[in-house]
Amino acid sequence: KIAKMRLETACPVPDNFRDWGPYKLHHGNFRDINKIAQTNGLKKVDGILADLGISSIHYELKRGFSFGGVNEELDMRLDPVNQAVTGYDLLNALSKHQLAEMFDDFISKNDSMRLSELIVEFRKNKKFRTVSDFVGVIEKTVKEKRKINKSTLPFMALRIFVNDEYGSLEEFIKYSIQLISEGGTLVIITFHSGEDRIVKQSFKKHVVSDKNSTHGVYKVASSEAKINPRSRSAKLRFLKINRQSQIKGFRIKIVNKNE
Repeated sequence: KIAKMRLETACPVPDNFRDWGPYKLHHGNFRDINKIAQTNGLKKVDGILADLGISSIHYELKRGFSFGGVNEELDMRLDPVNQAVTGYDLLNALSKHQLAEMFDDFISKNDSMRLSELIVEFRKNKKFRTVSDFVGVIEKTVKEKRKINKSTLPFMALRIFVNDEYGSLEEFIKYSIQLISEGGTLVIITFHSGEDRIVKQSFKKHVVSDKNSTHGVYKVASSEAKINPRSRSAKLRFLKINRQSQIKGFRIKIVNKNE
């Protein structure tokens, strides 16, 4: 709704545009970009831009994204319309081993194992439901890190797992590369090392298979970071598609020189 409101002001639709206009909004997960393109009659596009940042608005919706909302339900779904499993569902259902796997990439192995054990112990007496339930367990486990609250990384891990953010990103990149026409560009803005690693590795892999393609990265300028501190961790990676290498060895056989 907010995007629609802003676009109507920034890109008003001319009277002679009956269908798309300068833009068209579609509610969905970008892992389904190929299906969304087909639904809207798009076979190839010149460019795709993905901003992986979580909107500030999500933290105002009282879905348990922030450890500050102690009385909120630990929902954590980015799209409650199309998603069923919540954050508290996972904490109540996953095994100790599965929980440890979820936290391993974000906190130390020792903290991850201890946190998983305490989660299993907690739910024997009471099911997880609210932010305060999870924060209380974290407080007994995770060591304080400089500059960030000890709940930051476990909350991030749970949110990423609830929304399958890494799986969605991998599928999005795969289908986007197929959708972009020769000479087109895929641009992705990342905000933390986990998602940036996936983008970087995926772009490198494509360049190996198609040596005419190129990729690169832009980091935030210090002047921008001063004005907008939340942009400090952002990286903009691009992949320029060129598929000429895929038709090497193509031959034309002349059947009849008179035709």
